Amino acid sequence: MTNEFNFPKFKNKYNKESFTTPEALAKYVAGLSGKEMSKIPENIILIFDHDLEKRLLSKYECKKNEYIGSFSSPVLYEIGENLGFIKISVGAPYAGFQFENLIALGAKNFVIVGLAGGIQEFLKVGDIAIIDKAIRDEGLSYHYEAPSEYAFPCEALTSKIENILKVENVEYYKGITWTTDAIFRETVDEILEYRKNNVLTAEMEDSAPFTW
Repeated sequence: MTNEFNFPKFKNKYNKESFTTPEALAKYVAGLSGKEMSKIPENIILIFDHDLEKRLLSKYECKKNEYIGSFSSPVLYEIGENLGFIKISVGAPYAGFQFENLIALGAKNFVIVGLAGGIQEFLKVGDIAIIDKAIRDEGLSYHYEAPSEYAFPCEALTSKIENILKVENVEYYKGITWTTDAIFRETVDEILEYRKNNVLTAEMEDSAPFTW
């Protein structure tokens, strides 16, 4: 008998064929509704904050897209030709479910605008952080890729966002985030250790979409 704990339980599953796919689900849901599969923008902004959703709706002319993708699709609002935004619930599993559905319907580029807890003492409420890598302390990403310490976002897209902030003279910090499923099990020891290692923030999603 061994005390070794393996996660995921089925080893080396990362390149194995899935039993079902988001494309299959989208076709099935569309068939139930009697409609064709939805067309959605290629560029999607994912947000988690209700107040931000209200601000976007008041500032821009938005068209609601009642897309058919899953049994629990959130509302997608289109801004202009090929841009949309969606408010989703927190947590890597739910975000992963929605990401997969949106990709199946044609989305290609994603920007995540969320809230995070500050780990460094110099951070203040309202500070902006650009994340260039995420500590993988959630469970979902390990079903997509072999274990590693970090997951990384798209470098080119991250650089574009950073350049826009520079042009607009918006102050920001750039660095590491800690992605964890257990918001009430962020221990004091962990926070102190991550603070020493220059980790900026803690949140619940980033390392999963970075892995995909």
